[in-house]
Amino acid sequence: SSGINAEYGGDYGSAIQFLVVSKRNEEAFALAEEHNQMSQYADIIGDDATHEDYLAIARHYESRGKPLQCGVYYNKAKEYGKALHYLIKVPPNEVEEALDVAIEVVGEAHKDTLTHQLIDYLMGEIDGVPKAARYLFNLYMSLKQYREAARTAIIIAKEDQTCGSYRAGHDVLFDMYQKLLQQKIKITKTMMNSHH
Repeated sequence: SSGINAEYGGDYGSAIQFLVVSKRNEEAFALAEEHNQMSQYADIIGDDATHEDYLAIARHYESRGKPLQCGVYYNKAKEYGKALHYLIKVPPNEVEEALDVAIEVVGEAHKDTLTHQLIDYLMGEIDGVPKAARYLFNLYMSLKQYREAARTAIIIAKEDQTCGSYRAGHDVLFDMYQKLLQQKIKITKTMMNSHH
């Protein structure tokens, strides 16, 4: 690979792209790892990567203590248990992004143990920090548990009203109602009546 380095004059992104296009992913990976260009490599291989490619990227991030990226690539490798394990260990500034991926993971996995683990995390039982209720709504939507999603939407709207934010409560309810409608689910009249 030193010939390629010389040829591309230290432009590792182009060298990595050349190797990927040439179906030389192992070399591209090695170059990316050696020169700290893994995110570039991951972008270049995109969604066309093999299971092994995704696993290699996940393990790379695992060895560097980057739980968000690790979880993202274990998810792409369909290693859902490992993905969730890392996604619920992210630092506070990455929680939002990690939760979006974690909800996708649990929706794809269809495993009760993972669902319950994520619900525990959302409720704050793992780290003592309860997460925003909208993530619970999104989780139920991803699991196609529309009745639970509707219940959660009502709870969120009531919380907003209790805090004196009638407008926010109404907006949240309307937004979630739209999402449920897209799933062709009729929400009971009680939900709409609670605002009159």
